[in-house]
Amino acid sequence: MDIVGANVLLNSFFDTGRDLHYERREQIISINEQSKYVYWIKAGLVSAFSQGDQGNTVIYYLYKEHEIFPLTQLFGSMLTDVGFAAFRNVTLKRKLALDFLSFLDGEPHALITVMTQQNMAYARILAVNNGSAEQRLINLLLILTTRLGIKSNDHIEINLNMTIQEFADNIRLSRESTGKIFKKLENDGAIIMGRQRLLVNREKLMTYLEA
Repeated sequence: MDIVGANVLLNSFFDTGRDLHYERREQIISINEQSKYVYWIKAGLVSAFSQGDQGNTVIYYLYKEHEIFPLTQLFGSMLTDVGFAAFRNVTLKRKLALDFLSFLDGEPHALITVMTQQNMAYARILAVNNGSAEQRLINLLLILTTRLGIKSNDHIEINLNMTIQEFADNIRLSRESTGKIFKKLENDGAIIMGRQRLLVNREKLMTYLEA
């Protein structure tokens, strides 16, 4: 079975019962909370976050539609200093963790999706934590275009309405420093910044990493 078939199995398992709605920035799982549930995102984005040394929010990952969280607790049974919140308004489904584990025992092919998701998350976290500040932001933009972007002529549109501060939280940088990098990329024609969207030229961004 390929990943498409595995996704069908997971979607069928989760897509029952009532919808759960969370508004922007509303916490779903608190930091160090042992959740007895596993969540599946029907619509929207969910952030995995922690608190930085200065009390600021640090965003580790953005989970998108048809992804599952929190998998680390599920398989490791350990608490971490990471919580989960609605990045934008989201609609979720949830199942008891024990029921989900029983489901995986009966449908081991569904693990293809679970392991792929975890590998992608790990690779993304490494990409935005290594290299210079500029490289970290560029890697984040490239990841967002791959995961959430929409083709728009010669650019990829990221229609997340993210603030400079939210980008800064993703790469553990100040808002001011992040803004300066954005300005440089915009002046070079690698991105076009709008009020509600961001247009990215992937080819131009890649040249910064190849230099």
